Amino acid sequence: GACPSVTSAIAVLTMQESLTISSLPATVTTCEGGNVVTWSIAATGTGITYQWRKGGTNIAGVTASSYTLNNVTLADAGVYDVVVTGTCGTLTSNASTLIVNPAGSWTGVTSTDWNTTSNWCGGIPGIATDVFIPASAPNMPNLSGGSGSARQITIGAGATLTVGSGGVLNIYGDLINN
Repeated sequence: GACPSVTSAIAVLTMQESLTISSLPATVTTCEGGNVVTWSIAATGTGITYQWRKGGTNIAGVTASSYTLNNVTLADAGVYDVVVTGTCGTLTSNASTLIVNPAGSWTGVTSTDWNTTSNWCGGIPGIATDVFIPASAPNMPNLSGGSGSARQITIGAGATLTVGSGGVLNIYGDLINN
């Protein structure tokens, strides 16, 4: 137009990537003892830091993108999450509930066979073992054509225990059927 043109000084525009995080598994179930539990979270953004929490309380020194529990104890059971902070804000992951089953708990992860070691926390129960059978197991125990023993057996609400043809179950204490 009729006016002279003017050029401004050079300006720098810096874009920061928005913060996003992945989800943790809703529930993790493990056995007391030597099992390892590892949670990992993926985050994108700028200047990212992590703080893992149990029950809403920071876990001292746990500030990496993953958290591993070794030699899991009953006291480790609880609700875990991670607070992720970046240049563009803070996000808290969804909660992940850790369920820790004591020795003698049926997991049923391999099959329905009572006498399969991997179906139990702590191995196949014996006469001194208190057994718990939860409804949450993927397979319910079946004792057919063999024998099994336990001191006490508690069958959780909604769970089943089948002693089939040729099966013998020796109980040296109480049978509690919920």
